[in-house]
Amino acid sequence: MKENELALLAFAFALIGLLFLYWLDANAKPDAASIAGLSAKDAGRFVQVSGTVEKAELKDGNWFFELCQESDCIKVVVFEGTARKMNGISLYEVKAGDFITVKGVVHEFNWQLEIVVSRPDGIQR
Repeated sequence: MKENELALLAFAFALIGLLFLYWLDANAKPDAASIAGLSAKDAGRFVQVSGTVEKAELKDGNWFFELCQESDCIKVVVFEGTARKMNGISLYEVKAGDFITVKGVVHEFNWQLEIVVSRPDGIQR
């Protein structure tokens, strides 16, 4: 096999692999979770959590929510790039007392858990 053919074959397989990873990410289903059931070992897990917004604030283009289920709460972060692409919901409309569902990845930041929403369909009413 010639060097050019081998390079073309390697490029084709790399492209197929990237498309497959994109497809997997686009079709990933979140695990339903309760806030009380989340811990540091859930970091990196894609979850779906519903609850009541206790506090919502915009800071430097990024949105921060405190989402609660009874007395258990978790911070939800929506970075500016994702916030501009949100489908069907304007984050300016989300306020304390609203019941919402978020889909995102659990992260630990400054020893506290948070859910980072990174998809346009990551927040629903």
